[in-house]
Amino acid sequence: MNEIETKSFEVIKVMITVLNEESGSKATIAKFYKLGTKKNGDKYITITGIPDFYKRNAESLVEDAITIKINDPLRLRGTLIGGKPKHNELVITSISSDDEVMIYQVTNKENLNGYAVSTNWVDDVADRIEVIFPRMPKIIELKISPEYFEAQRSGVKNFEIRKNDRGYRVDDVLWLKEYDPEKKQYTGNTLKRKITYITSYKQQEDYVVLGTAPIRKEK
Repeated sequence: MNEIETKSFEVIKVMITVLNEESGSKATIAKFYKLGTKKNGDKYITITGIPDFYKRNAESLVEDAITIKINDPLRLRGTLIGGKPKHNELVITSISSDDEVMIYQVTNKENLNGYAVSTNWVDDVADRIEVIFPRMPKIIELKISPEYFEAQRSGVKNFEIRKNDRGYRVDDVLWLKEYDPEKKQYTGNTLKRKITYITSYKQQEDYVVLGTAPIRKEK
């Protein structure tokens, strides 16, 4: 019997809305997109066909932005790709408190909230937008002996050598918990350190060097 191999992937629903604050008119479309994953752990979706949607549903709207509303708790970062906009114009994004990404075409023609917005927005914008979900740092608990704990606390030591079995990434947080081997118990003292770099540890296979830095001043 032939077995069929199945692969699972994550799909999210994206609401794309074109708004006109003056008239109150709007056009909305719901689409489903597959989440991709970058090497640094960020997830992303690529949205195409926005100018066509804009023209079909809101030809009369000018000096407006497209709101991409993602039903996800993560903060979003949007970038336009696929070449430079026309007339050497720039593209900026802003993020509202409810995690909506507003994508504007920047020019020197008009002004909106401190940014200039082209009246020919749909003609100038790239037809391909990549919306990135930045990977959220993990908190990783690690046991540490009193002498190394003190070295981290005082700033004498700014790295950890650990077995590479926890999926460490830059910007993850190490929660260092002091452990007394003589009493065979934790002391209750803890430190939090951010990973600033990761390199291989040549002296021992499957180990890495984790560069560390204080997240805030420890008392």
